[in-house]
Amino acid sequence: MLEVALADPDADAVQLRAVASRVLETNRRSIETVAALLDLAELDERAIGHHPVDAVPLVRSALSEEQSGIEARSLTVLDDLPPLAADVGGRGPSAPGGVELGP
Repeated sequence: MLEVALADPDADAVQLRAVASRVLETNRRSIETVAALLDLAELDERAIGHHPVDAVPLVRSALSEEQSGIEARSLTVLDDLPPLAADVGGRGPSAPGGVELGP
């Protein structure tokens, strides 16, 4: 990306700033990715405890965040959820990421 912009003899300051902005954003995302990977590596080295979580508020929060997309697609999503508990933190076989769902 930088090489292309710098090799263009007709590139002006606005174009170079746009490229610099994209590089900065890409760098920021790379830093966040590396930090997340380091966190995962640290978690992998220590025991993770289990604790129950009421999953209903989590599901409702996720639905709320997606409300505009739901409405844009003219979908109807019911949130009349039965009690739902999740055991979070372990590495159970029933779900990826260590989340075991149950009634």
